[in-house]
Amino acid sequence: MDFFQAVSIGLVQGVTAWFPVSSKTHLVIAERLLGIDASCVALEVVLHLGTLASAVVFFRARWARILLRPGDGAARRALGMLLLATIPVAVAGLAAHHALEARLHDRRWAAAGFLACGAFLVAAGRKAPGGRDVGWGRAFLIGAAQALALLPGVSRSGMSIGTGLLAGVRRERAVEFSFMCVVPAVLGATILKMGEIGGAARLHPCDHRPPAKTRKRFAPAPKVPYSRPDSDDRRSP
Repeated sequence: MDFFQAVSIGLVQGVTAWFPVSSKTHLVIAERLLGIDASCVALEVVLHLGTLASAVVFFRARWARILLRPGDGAARRALGMLLLATIPVAVAGLAAHHALEARLHDRRWAAAGFLACGAFLVAAGRKAPGGRDVGWGRAFLIGAAQALALLPGVSRSGMSIGTGLLAGVRRERAVEFSFMCVVPAVLGATILKMGEIGGAARLHPCDHRPPAKTRKRFAPAPKVPYSRPDSDDRRSP
């Protein structure tokens, strides 16, 4: 993978991660257009680590209150709700990991996921704004909706924010809780893929490989053995 491909794929992830669209499906599309090895799941996890870092930095004050005040009841409650929302996606990811990866590059699944997620977002957007906070029940409901985003074409932030809005959570609070949930979810995916990331870095890096036709077209010409002319041939006529 060259510099242009790395920058391009990073921009796709950086832009789509903060919108209610499926960043993983857009990454698959970008990989096909750029000719990047689509089988390198470790590349996608590393890209999501960038999203993780940005989410931690953006909500650093909130995370500092949660992690640096273990004796605070409100901080323990907030951390507990985040962990509770992570349980459904963790269980679904572990149970259907290989089946979901097999469907990731299926265009029909991606198209169906785009349509379903778009219809869900339209319904959530028409819901009258609520004034509730995220409680234990709503946290688990948001986590269950987040697990559906493991399907191709389904947006994690779109499903979690939309579910929060439909449950009557304040819009600002729904957005904040959704993007704070990405931290434990991505950490879990990173731990799950850690062996694959190390193996990919040592054995099979995600290199750019041109199509087979291109490799054949620009293949080096066969070497013609060189025979040294005899001494008689070098004589002048």
